[in-house]
Amino acid sequence: NGPNNRMSPTLAYVDTNYDNIPDTLRVYGAPTDGYLYAYDAGTGVEAWHKYTGQLNHRSDPVFYCGVIFGGNGDEGSSKIGGVWALDAVYGNSIWDNVDSDGAGPDQANPEFSTNPTAYNANGVRLIPGGVKSSPALVDGIIVVGANCSAASNCNVTGNNEYGSVWALDARTGRDLGHYDTNAYAGAGPTSPPVGSTSGDVRSGVVVGGDYNVYFGSQDGGLYQLYVIKLLLLIK
Repeated sequence: NGPNNRMSPTLAYVDTNYDNIPDTLRVYGAPTDGYLYAYDAGTGVEAWHKYTGQLNHRSDPVFYCGVIFGGNGDEGSSKIGGVWALDAVYGNSIWDNVDSDGAGPDQANPEFSTNPTAYNANGVRLIPGGVKSSPALVDGIIVVGANCSAASNCNVTGNNEYGSVWALDARTGRDLGHYDTNAYAGAGPTSPPVGSTSGDVRSGVVVGGDYNVYFGSQDGGLYQLYVIKLLLLIK
């Protein structure tokens, strides 16, 4: 029995020579075995596979500026998952503390040293509750949904019932702000649902005009956030 391939692959033209000219079309898949696989899109020949640092991939991988980003649902009994970022050419982690080849986006991450508890040894940006949402990239920011905003919230009845959306710096994985869906208690002309302990965010995040991002939550709400200049603001 092989790994479960329940997530969609992504296609990307990559710059294998790092000369700012994309030259190779590759397809990337992230099954549940914790590895990201890269194949030549024309021949199907495997270029490489690398461990992302997390098992149980639960989000579709996305490509941005030479990097493949994705998330995983949990990390064992701790119910802590995260977002990983691998160089699309060689598969090296760009959020760890190692400069693997001296080229491309893969360099030692200064945020790893200043905030080491936010990452695991492979450079995965840890997020309590884990990630089952496909990320979106906006102005150098990764916006991704998660199951809960604090580790204690992961242990309530029914497992991970709280939800949040995180904004991370694509270069380092630094937390730029996160919004808890279960904290939302607003009411407007359309009477949006009040956030609750059923606010898991498992839908993909989509990008609209003027840096608006949209996502759904298990509390029944459709949310809109506004992202600009490395800040996450409620609009």
